[in-house]
Amino acid sequence: YKWVDNENDTGQGSIEIDAVHPEAQWLWDIQGRKDRGETIDVLVTVDYVGRRWSGFLDNVKMSTDDLGVSKVTANFLSDYEQLKARDLWATPVTPAGFQPFKTFMLGGPTHWALGTALKLNLARAHGWVSGLNLFDPLADGDADYRDWPIVLKPLSYQQAVGDEVVTGLVLSRFKTFHEAAEAMLHDADITLRWRRYMVGDEPPWPGAQV
Repeated sequence: YKWVDNENDTGQGSIEIDAVHPEAQWLWDIQGRKDRGETIDVLVTVDYVGRRWSGFLDNVKMSTDDLGVSKVTANFLSDYEQLKARDLWATPVTPAGFQPFKTFMLGGPTHWALGTALKLNLARAHGWVSGLNLFDPLADGDADYRDWPIVLKPLSYQQAVGDEVVTGLVLSRFKTFHEAAEAMLHDADITLRWRRYMVGDEPPWPGAQV
């Protein structure tokens, strides 16, 4: 097995299992699982010395060597890949058919500006949670985010200014988050950290509802 964590990009992971094992046969039988109404999504977490690599199944391959021994290899993409499918709408607070601003623009400390842009679009996709502060949505850690698949650690504008991070300008005309953030993160020398929350984990911040 191997697990690669690329800075500000998708990492890869893989598990190789002898094909005779039930786990290997279950992984290989994607169509069968689908026909039986079982899940076809496979998630993985790997914890090591306090860090957690997490991701989802990308593909499954089978190989057979010269001795006739078959192995199943499950290939995973890290959860960062999800940010490559998150669009930053030009006007995230209005319906799709009414986009009065043709380009989204938000300036400020780079980590705050990018986080705010992403959070506004998460709210657009998964519902505006009660009490979300539109004037500084990234600062709000008290709202109920249990219906959101992605949550961001709270960071107020005042806190962000105190961090003395390079100022940046988010520009997006329906770019993905990764496309909008890649150069900004590099210029500000910021590395994104994510962690898949599992039942039984400590809350990602005090009082978090996730």
